[in-house]
Amino acid sequence: MEDTSKTLKLVNEYIVLTLGSKPEVNFRKVAEKGIRVFISEYKENRETGLVESVLDTSENLDSAIRKDIERIFGVDDFYFEIIGMLDSYMNCDIGIRVPTRCLKLQTLVIIRQSNAAKLALNAHVKGSWAWLNIIRDDEGTPLEEKLANKPDNPTLVIDELCNSHMEEVMKAVEWVRHKLYFTNLVFSFLPESFTLKEFEEAFNTLNGHEATTIKKKWISKVEETGEMSNGLAHRPAKLYRLKV
Repeated sequence: MEDTSKTLKLVNEYIVLTLGSKPEVNFRKVAEKGIRVFISEYKENRETGLVESVLDTSENLDSAIRKDIERIFGVDDFYFEIIGMLDSYMNCDIGIRVPTRCLKLQTLVIIRQSNAAKLALNAHVKGSWAWLNIIRDDEGTPLEEKLANKPDNPTLVIDELCNSHMEEVMKAVEWVRHKLYFTNLVFSFLPESFTLKEFEEAFNTLNGHEATTIKKKWISKVEETGEMSNGLAHRPAKLYRLKV
């Protein structure tokens, strides 16, 4: 029987998303929320792209991915899910006639906003967060799909991703949007304790446009923590968390 472990190369491409508060000069104003994507600088010519890694095929896939994320990005509080797969064959070394099967996975990783800075500091790859501007029309079709390049952006300034990577990021965002209404995915972006206003802003930011009566739909899934938020840009409000 052929030893497939020697002929299988499992590559994982990570699309890492978080929510962020855009820079606001007036601390009394509520900062606008935005989607951010983690971009790596992985070549000598400073090309930017998504992080890729070869997985250990000798153990359980979920366990291998979790360990890989912890090793590469230096975080232990995250949500991940495989959202794509590409199967191909290749010869990895000259002189080896047996083709190597390469299975490429696309894995979405969601990091809470509170852990975004930790990732940027602890990641084993050189990179940073960039704002992802996505404007939609009434039908929900993206009109503008590009990374922000603004002077007030404190992250690494990036003009654009290559077309293939940009398309993959946009597919991941659309995947999140499809999951918003019937899963608890939005809570993976939020802090463990949040106000109803923060929940509403997070949902609408991910959704790409304002969703009406969204708090009424989700109020049964959350519970009060008994604590209040710190009132800086607004008055203190009750804090909530997802029911266990």
